[in-house]
Amino acid sequence: MVSFEPAVTILDAKFQGIPDQMVQEMLLTLGIAMLCVNSSPPQRPRKKEVVALLMEVKEFTCRMGENFTTNEAIIYS
Repeated sequence: MVSFEPAVTILDAKFQGIPDQMVQEMLLTLGIAMLCVNSSPPQRPRKKEVVALLMEVKEFTCRMGENFTTNEAIIYS
């Protein structure tokens, strides 16, 4: 089972109560953003990689909504 509790605390309070699928998408997108601000420029993803990662997030959350329950979702980075 995956718990969103620790990570969700960084989201604005107005997002409380939104569907878990949307929370997961926001947190995965935040993870990509964190990669982009790495203090070491060579370790930052290129634009093309960022686009691919964002597309994966959207695909994953769409599949999650169709095929998975929230408890079966996997957070990846």
